[in-house]
Amino acid sequence: MARREPSSCLPLYLVTDTRLCGERSTAAVVAEAITGGVTCVQVRDKDAPARELLALLAAVAEAAAGRVPVLLNDRVDVYLAARAAGADVDGVHIGQSDLPPPSWSAGWPARRPSSD
Repeated sequence: MARREPSSCLPLYLVTDTRLCGERSTAAVVAEAITGGVTCVQVRDKDAPARELLALLAAVAEAAAGRVPVLLNDRVDVYLAARAAGADVDGVHIGQSDLPPPSWSAGWPARRPSSD
């Protein structure tokens, strides 16, 4: 499926919260949300260790199946590990009080071409 242009991905932006998913997995909730019209997903779990967060990100990316962009909250290291492992993830949300650009931008992967 062709990726959307970035400007069209923000109308309905989902930020995940694993604890609020209840008995359903975060990936299942994301899949249902995309079916319901979500246009972008941000994976957020401030308390997860890196390995758990990497597994969560990979599961969400698989559930999204390229239908919408998948971003990770804060963790550039986990994002880069996910990309290196082949997960279809698109970027990282970095807040104003998080790392300054010089500390995370070195070695940033090239932007994926649009497949329109």
